[in-house]
Amino acid sequence: MSLALNPHIRTEITEAMVTRWREDLELFAKDCLVITNKESQLVPFVFHRFQHQLWLTLKADIKAGRPSRLYLLKARQMGSSTFVQALIFWRTVLWKYSSGLVVAHHLRSAQELFRKSHIFYNTFPAQIRPETKQANRHELLFARDTDPKDQDDKDIGLQSRLSVTTAKDVHLGASQTLHAVHLSEFARYENVQSNVGTSLATLIQTVPKRANSFVILETTAWGLGFAYQLWRGEDDQGNKLPSDLGFRKMFVSWIAADEYTSDKPLIEKLSGAKDSFWGNEKALLPIIESELKTWYGEETFPTNDSLRHEALCRLQWRREKIAEMGIAGGGSVTALQMFQQEYPTTADEAFLTTGRSVFDTYKLDDYRQAIESSGNQGTKYRWYDVERGFEEAEHGELHMFVPPEQGRRYVIGADVSEGLGEDRSVAQVLKLPELEQVAVFKSSNIDPLTYADALYELGDWYNRATIGVESNSVGIATNLRLSQERFYRPLYRREIFDNKKKKRVERFGWNTNRQSKAILLSDLRDAIQDNRILFNDVATLDEMGWYIFDPEKNKYQAAVGYHDDCVMSLGIAYQLAVDSGFGRTVRVPRPPRERKRRVGPQRGSFEYYEKQLNR
Repeated sequence: MSLALNPHIRTEITEAMVTRWREDLELFAKDCLVITNKESQLVPFVFHRFQHQLWLTLKADIKAGRPSRLYLLKARQMGSSTFVQALIFWRTVLWKYSSGLVVAHHLRSAQELFRKSHIFYNTFPAQIRPETKQANRHELLFARDTDPKDQDDKDIGLQSRLSVTTAKDVHLGASQTLHAVHLSEFARYENVQSNVGTSLATLIQTVPKRANSFVILETTAWGLGFAYQLWRGEDDQGNKLPSDLGFRKMFVSWIAADEYTSDKPLIEKLSGAKDSFWGNEKALLPIIESELKTWYGEETFPTNDSLRHEALCRLQWRREKIAEMGIAGGGSVTALQMFQQEYPTTADEAFLTTGRSVFDTYKLDDYRQAIESSGNQGTKYRWYDVERGFEEAEHGELHMFVPPEQGRRYVIGADVSEGLGEDRSVAQVLKLPELEQVAVFKSSNIDPLTYADALYELGDWYNRATIGVESNSVGIATNLRLSQERFYRPLYRREIFDNKKKKRVERFGWNTNRQSKAILLSDLRDAIQDNRILFNDVATLDEMGWYIFDPEKNKYQAAVGYHDDCVMSLGIAYQLAVDSGFGRTVRVPRPPRERKRRVGPQRGSFEYYEKQLNR
């Protein structure tokens, strides 16, 4: 069958032919491999434009004697997974003692990927097809099944292996020596395991750092999780990721595909509004022209007019596709967003339009760029428990972006954890009426009672700010400490109906339940959409990007492996601002009247507490 599909190798295969195949994957694929095309026909695997460019990139690594570590971010249906499967098959079927591993985000995808390898093997030229000792849905072991009694038979076969697993396996080949690894749909791994970064670092150590070894991360974008951090090269706190990961990044937009174009150019006026039905086409035009020159070469377009003509043909196809999606679409996702998810033009667009984030990721990115351009690094302070105060430190828990201003009003929203290192206690300080995020306190090892002391000092520092502390679980202890031991007066109170007393009573703290959480998130989402909050903390924006709605559990929560403390504390602070009358209006309050301080006992002394109790 394979010889019929590849008539040019009907003759006897020579060692020279095999040598050429080892040097050139593209030639090997055309001569020896078979794929299923869109018409469900078996045809020789001939590289198209993008696959050819990808092979040239990897070939340059081999020629330079360096290992290939490639992070491939691409639009859908670009043929990248088929290419990488061919690469791993080539690496294991033409060299002895080679191991290849394919990882997918769930079992169905893993089996579909491995089916490509089975087709490669079953249609491989019979003259050089290696024997298999194992051939199932999870493994191809190229080895001879020799009889142990036959001492004269020393041919044990290739002893090469090609296996498949899912991302649920957190060890990911840690006990093997691998030569070619394919991580398919890597951005979705966080859906099934939380320690993706650790698993990736462990996996890379199993692949020798020498030429002809490959680790390929191949994925479409999905949300703002670890895959986005790896693309940016920094974690959610802005720290640089370990340099030994060493991945070269390659983004493949829909412009790289020959078929994504129209026979006629766009003749209507280009849209220039980002929120229009077609998006900002004027901003896209130069990007498309640059992509065309990258993928097709400048010699393909001898004049600027020919380049502009093809770019307008691409924009015409884009409009037709968006119109199709508008007819089939609906719900909260617009036709433009659907197109950007399937056919991203830039890497940022790919990540920002995908995932299940509760908040508008485009808005979050706009805020992030504004922060980076402002250059406001702020000042860090650490909590000094002995003195019950803050002191300036390089790695402090309190990040102050704007110091307190005399006569200003502030609100503080606080989320409480047990202080055992898993979750974090986070406090967000907003200045009124601008709703500017002026300070953020984050700590994973502060207990609820000590946290109350830190909140007391923070609130006192910011002009006796109104503090709202989540009262669920351990938050009760923080509220009691602030109200009954530290006597902090501007403490948020909520009104509830007491069934025993048959009347409405006040209770300290913000209670998070299904109803109040929905209100908090809805109001915060509207505030983001309307640009009401002035952000200064990038980590808060990143966490908001990972805050999702899980349809299976029918609940709002942080994505696997991430926190929601910044989101909840910011939401509480915004609710306090709304209650104060500054969340929905832009009116400026009257400055408070200056009052003369009464001379009394020093705060913290026995006489001070005695006086407070008597009052």
